[in-house]
Amino acid sequence: MQTLMFFNKWVHLFSICGVVGGIFFAAIVLAPGIGAAEGEDPAARRRVWRRFGITLGILWVLVLATGGINYYLLMAKVNAGYHMLVGVKIVLVLLMVVISGFAGHPGRQGSRPGRGPLPWLAVLVVLAIAVLGISTQLNLSRLSGAGLKPAAAQVARRD
Repeated sequence: MQTLMFFNKWVHLFSICGVVGGIFFAAIVLAPGIGAAEGEDPAARRRVWRRFGITLGILWVLVLATGGINYYLLMAKVNAGYHMLVGVKIVLVLLMVVISGFAGHPGRQGSRPGRGPLPWLAVLVVLAIAVLGISTQLNLSRLSGAGLKPAAAQVARRD
């Protein structure tokens, strides 16, 4: 069981790094660079965004699957406050998944201002920062014992 938890947490961490890093890269480098390129082939733009969207989709599947496993493995040990924060985090993550579909869809990358992916990517960056902040708080509350049920906190303190 410990091996499964270890492997699952690492896959979760790496997939989150891919999602958040990809969103930041697309918002800061890719979208402005593609939008500013003169004489650019529209088919090439669609191929880039299609590849970005597919990669983001695969990473989101990994994030949701491994996150669900992490939550299942922890849910008996944590208190109601922890569950509440996880609920908020899940809602924000699901919102990010939906918005990622808009940001990464090649057909949505029009040439008119405001129709490209940049507004969606900006929203994703803000949501990613919020989700990472909540995740940090959840991890700290588990480490300190504040997010654990009393019996689990006593076991954690003895370890």
